[in-house]
Amino acid sequence: MGQSTSYWDRLVAQRISRRRALQMSALGGATAAAIAVVGCGGSSKNASTPGAGGTAASTPGGGAGGGKPLMGGTLRSALNDPQSKFDAQKFPTFTVQTINSFSYSRLLKSTSGPDDPKTEGLDLAEKDWYRPVADLASSFENPDATTFVFTLQPGAKWQNVAPLNGRAVAPDDVVKSFDYYRARPDQGRNLAQVDAVTAVGSNQVQFKLKKAFGPFTIVISSPSDLWIYAPEMIATPDKLNSTMVGTGPFILRSYQQGVGAQWDKNPDYFGKDAQGNQLPYIDKLNFPVVPDKNNEFSQFTSGKLETITLPAELATTLKNQKPDARIVKTIANLLNFLFFPPAAFDPAVNQKPFNDERVRQAVSLALDREGLISLASGDTGGKKHNLINAGFLWYLDPESSEMGASAAFFKRDVQKAKQLLSAASASNINVDFVYPSNAYVTAVPYFNPVSEAIPPMLREAGINATIVTKDYQSEWINPSAGIFYGNLKSGIACALETPVNHPWVQFTNQFAQGSQRNHSKINDSEILGLIDQLGAETNFDKGRALAYQIQIANAKKMYYVPLVGPFGFGAYQSYVKEWAAPTSYGIGSESVPYYQIDTSKQSL
Repeated sequence: MGQSTSYWDRLVAQRISRRRALQMSALGGATAAAIAVVGCGGSSKNASTPGAGGTAASTPGGGAGGGKPLMGGTLRSALNDPQSKFDAQKFPTFTVQTINSFSYSRLLKSTSGPDDPKTEGLDLAEKDWYRPVADLASSFENPDATTFVFTLQPGAKWQNVAPLNGRAVAPDDVVKSFDYYRARPDQGRNLAQVDAVTAVGSNQVQFKLKKAFGPFTIVISSPSDLWIYAPEMIATPDKLNSTMVGTGPFILRSYQQGVGAQWDKNPDYFGKDAQGNQLPYIDKLNFPVVPDKNNEFSQFTSGKLETITLPAELATTLKNQKPDARIVKTIANLLNFLFFPPAAFDPAVNQKPFNDERVRQAVSLALDREGLISLASGDTGGKKHNLINAGFLWYLDPESSEMGASAAFFKRDVQKAKQLLSAASASNINVDFVYPSNAYVTAVPYFNPVSEAIPPMLREAGINATIVTKDYQSEWINPSAGIFYGNLKSGIACALETPVNHPWVQFTNQFAQGSQRNHSKINDSEILGLIDQLGAETNFDKGRALAYQIQIANAKKMYYVPLVGPFGFGAYQSYVKEWAAPTSYGIGSESVPYYQIDTSKQSL
């Protein structure tokens, strides 16, 4: 996978022998993912990264001790409604991406999301986070820094459903999928370094890069990017949005908005576990839409759901009410933050008061982050975010010595905040405090309480913030007018972003010119230069050092004011076993196919 100094090269053929915990808690891990699937277990499994020279990525799974796995059963879990859209390129929201993972494939997928060995129930080491493994591509070759040749899985077929009817997967399907990826609203920014994609023979596809791009295989493996859609589906947008026919482990049988979705196992799925057993193990998925967390909790405790995500305050209650349930604790893996109006950074406007970095620093100093963690977690603890969230491999502790003087901005100091505001002639200013109040009520239940707790803190420092709520779909993430997409006119906005597989992707989204997710239209030459270096870097340690520099550079000027993330909790029934840890929204292919259900103990 590129130069021999690459961190990912060093992981080729490495065995994982640690127990894993699925990162699906709604308060941490893959926090906002659509399905509340949480588990624990598994014996020693081989999950090597695909390496240079065509090394195939082996697959985790198999029965305990390598024996025969339990087969059959129905997995039931609560679903966040994707609003009847299935096209992850035209509607790249977390719900749509997660739904795709059950029926579609990527060339590569990731072996795990972030995990913290220091938290209870988890012991997946950092070196095992976000490692690309085989999916629709069984292996790839990397003969030079700008060439990647992927070999498709032998015998891979599209699901035996119209209009594909079980036809063989062809390299040209990947070519056309990439063309469609480039036509999405952000023009495929994350893979903009790809110059050309061509079919090579009957079972290979070549990606030619414009220049060396260190994060390439990680971005390719991300559920936020290149899903492989059949040309027949792409040609019919209505069909692409109303059903799913892919190469993934599960065939969608029914979906009703606001009610739920059902899948059957794909008998022609190419995936097998490390012992050669056919995946998926389970026969059916039944995911009802359950918008109320208390209702979801009751369904789990009564045995009507196999998995659940838990607000922190319900974790202890569950232990008492259902002692046989297995509960895992995850580290925070969502980034919530404040951002400012683009006019503040436009030299032609220079809008006050947030054009002055002292005012932005004062906003950060006014925040009681310890209090926000307590509020968000029900006093069970959490982490302070930096520009990278605390559950991410490249995270720099914002109060560490490496932050230098900027570490002080992450500790509450109302007096210092007042001094900075006075120096900037911004004492006792009146501003709006904007956030989407209807976006994360179930998936991220701490978001609204934390948002509402911030204005009183700001007022103590002399920033008179008035809460203004916005509709998530029409006013917040509308590409043409949404506040999240660079259209905040005034005030302060509180936002949340979901996990990415590599910091280059996040930083490019947040700072690159023309990026929809450069929320404040920031143009900082120092940070842009560091991002360019990070994109070209193939050495992991050097890349992490660059990611640290970018976090420090942001903290100095507080373009984005990072907030906090609580630890999260999830649970699964005692009769559910053997699964693989996924990344964020890739659960449908990264973990659920490995679930085993002891059907003799399951009540349907």
